[in-house]
Amino acid sequence: MIVNGWTFLAFAAVGEVAFAALLPATQGLSRLWSTSAVIAVGWATTWALSKAMQVLNPAISYSVWVGCGIVGVVMTSTLLHKQPVGGVQLACISLILVGVIGLKLLGTTEIG
Repeated sequence: MIVNGWTFLAFAAVGEVAFAALLPATQGLSRLWSTSAVIAVGWATTWALSKAMQVLNPAISYSVWVGCGIVGVVMTSTLLHKQPVGGVQLACISLILVGVIGLKLLGTTEIG
């Protein structure tokens, strides 16, 4: 099976959300197993992002990764930790999502 740059980028974005979701469990990086999990997820996320950047434009790859991470972390915080999200915040997050989709659909993303 051939894995393209967008697949690596999707994996990296999911990993970024998992990284942020796991981080509080480390209690300031003082708990061995949760800290080890965070380090492993962080490494895998960085690896996947670097693989995506070998094929896709690095600026677009990084922008999409950060945008998906922001949206995913806000969703995770809202669902798991019951943190409230207001209308203005939802509007801003929607703009980020529109930007990510726009970069995917409208731009030349491959290198070369």
